[in-house]
Amino acid sequence: MRREDLLGAGRGERMAVAAFAAAFVALLALMPAWRADDRPAGEAMTPAAFAAWESDFAARYETGGVARPPPGDVPVLARRFTFVPALELRVGQTYRLAFSSADGVHSAAIAGREVLVVPGRVTVITLTPTRPGPLDLRCGEYCGLGHSRMRGRITVVP
Repeated sequence: MRREDLLGAGRGERMAVAAFAAAFVALLALMPAWRADDRPAGEAMTPAAFAAWESDFAARYETGGVARPPPGDVPVLARRFTFVPALELRVGQTYRLAFSSADGVHSAAIAGREVLVVPGRVTVITLTPTRPGPLDLRCGEYCGLGHSRMRGRITVVP
């Protein structure tokens, strides 16, 4: 009987197992770096602070249930099952739609782009409307039984 048979694994097998174990430990150590993109993007802001910003913004620019903001930052609050405020934007003007959530995980899909919208984070889509008409804003992340009806109202005017 050979010595390898008596001792179990041969030297080559033991080297392979050691190399596999070392690779596993190295990958485990690198895991936080490759999972960094899974963290919500954007600036941190408490849900209460964002809701206050949106409320102040609506009080300043909203008439007749529609906010008509100047170009620049526009807070949009996602909550079951709507986006507020309703917006009227101008063609050729650049807006930074800043999204956050009041109640859970949503997403904002508009103009071929989509961002994850979570409480405590602000994510931004920069938008320059090119033609008048309605813009479709919808939630792309299942958020409950009313998810399929979750829409925002954005109208672009000349």
